[in-house]
Amino acid sequence: MKETLLGCEEKEEERRKEEEVIKTLNYKPIADESEVLVRQVSMEEVVQKIHEGSALWKVRGVNKWFHRHYKVDIDNMCLVGESKKWWSSGGNTSGDGAENAVPLVDITEVRKGWKTDTFNKVSTHSEKLKEKGGGADEPLLEELKCFSVIHGPGGREVLDLVASSEEERDAWVTGLSHLVQMVRSLYEEKQYDVWLRDQFKQADKDNNKALNFDEICSLLKNINLQMDKSHAKKLFNQANTNKQKKDGQQVLEVDEFVAFYHALLKMSEVEKLYKEHSSEGSQLMSPEQLCSFLQSCQGMSNCDESEATKIINEFEKSNLKEEGYMTFDGK
Repeated sequence: MKETLLGCEEKEEERRKEEEVIKTLNYKPIADESEVLVRQVSMEEVVQKIHEGSALWKVRGVNKWFHRHYKVDIDNMCLVGESKKWWSSGGNTSGDGAENAVPLVDITEVRKGWKTDTFNKVSTHSEKLKEKGGGADEPLLEELKCFSVIHGPGGREVLDLVASSEEERDAWVTGLSHLVQMVRSLYEEKQYDVWLRDQFKQADKDNNKALNFDEICSLLKNINLQMDKSHAKKLFNQANTNKQKKDGQQVLEVDEFVAFYHALLKMSEVEKLYKEHSSEGSQLMSPEQLCSFLQSCQGMSNCDESEATKIINEFEKSNLKEEGYMTFDGK
């Protein structure tokens, strides 16, 4: 009887462990505070908030603070700061009162807190005043309300800003970071398409501005893209919208080739699984999310975040690799 009870207890313990494993595979860790904000408020609402803008303090040094109305110009994809005199009179971003706009594509990072030289100087000055019994702890100096926009060539330019609340600061950081990622992805895709067009021209030996299926297969091999020929042929026929022939063979022009190439990368089932595990709206996958994907979809139960990071570093080609993210097509 005792042995039977022990056996039941062992089975119950095994069942409990299996449940814990299932919970672990389904669990998606929260990377940071901004992800919490995205879950609480839709990204559309966050973007709308920073599009409408808000009054922020621009900090250039000790006692050098300037009240500005900042907003994101969605049409021109840039961050614009407007002086109080100008924005209170109902100006627009093309007026003389607007400060130099910061293109979103030029933004390299959006930092929370005091993580720049200017903020470090301001915070040090504030602490010294407190030690001397002066300089009361002003709300403006709260680190939880501060953030910095790093931009320009090599990230050498810095815009230090202070919001009216931590919630407002988080909305700016989350919304800006999201838009910067989107713009950067579009820019890199455009640059990649330029590269693809150049590869097409190099493969067009007879300069007839078209490639047949065999020539395209040879081109794909040269750029190290593995493919299933039957699947590639099917996509080739779908991309061949003009139905042109050269020397009796169906051919693709450069625009058709670019469309064919992207279609070849985007296999529907893989893309569906990827979207389920990547960040909502951005299609970027962090090491934690990649690890979850490999565990639940590929059966790699021993995969950990360090292994996922190695995979990203080895196979991701875009600049987002430096930030620890993987894109769907690795470009």
